[in-house]
Amino acid sequence: MKDWKKCMVVSYRAFDGRRSGEFVVRVAGTFREKLEGLLRTPREEAGCLVILGCRSVHTFGMKYPLDVALVGKGRVRRAMRAVEPGAVVYEEAASYVLERPASDDPWLLPGDKVELRMPPEGLLAQDVAAGQPASMGTRERSEVAA
Repeated sequence: MKDWKKCMVVSYRAFDGRRSGEFVVRVAGTFREKLEGLLRTPREEAGCLVILGCRSVHTFGMKYPLDVALVGKGRVRRAMRAVEPGAVVYEEAASYVLERPASDDPWLLPGDKVELRMPPEGLLAQDVAAGQPASMGTRERSEVAA
């Protein structure tokens, strides 16, 4: 298991205003963490990761597919679901990347507004599973009429 030191909170709002929410991400802070991403992290321990200062990710050596969102200037520039091992995903306009093991759970879409912020005081990466809502309870909100 990797020893993630930091976490942040991702808040998002859909470009059409119909979806919003927030979730916790672990921060890849060192050169090695950025290079490896979720590589060698068991799927059940992986959660969601942010790689700051990054415009591309690779899935070489991964044992499971990833959901990937490349974010620049506060908006999702490119989002892909279930990127298979052996791929490269790149976006010139990105300034950071969010990645998680592929899931049927809601994910970001191109055009979504995204904000990274510091976690609530006392919330540490080792204390919460990355990808969990920042409140430790469900925060996914939908304004879509049923």
